[in-house]
Amino acid sequence: MSADLSLHDPLEAHHLQPSKQGVGADNNELVEHKASEDMVAVRRRALDEIDNAKFGWFHIKACLVAGIGFFTDSYDIFAINLCSTIMGYVYYAEATGSAKNTTPTSIDMWIKGSTQIGCIFGQLAFGYLADRLGRKKMYGTELIIII
Repeated sequence: MSADLSLHDPLEAHHLQPSKQGVGADNNELVEHKASEDMVAVRRRALDEIDNAKFGWFHIKACLVAGIGFFTDSYDIFAINLCSTIMGYVYYAEATGSAKNTTPTSIDMWIKGSTQIGCIFGQLAFGYLADRLGRKKMYGTELIIII
């Protein structure tokens, strides 16, 4: 038997290679192959429906929700630079020389680094909770916390 070396569409069902484990293994492979064909068909229908959908309110709403989520997330991350400068004026106003009204580099580094670490832990925690409790519910909760 020769191996099939031709290129296939990734969404197309793949050809099965004969198994060396006997007749029972072949039946299991055929069942799995049929299930993967069904899944491919479902994916194709869903993608066709999305591709052929007319532009409407749903598309506008999806773009607005995604845009608001991106804005609040990026605002939270980039606002720390302004906060660090403000902290320099508030907490280091009595410093002398070039250090006056400036957050020390070591503190500034830890403040900005903790923001990134908080983002990582938040993504992991809220991603897990979104899988368990539902994405809509957790997305609303995240927006309330950020705002």
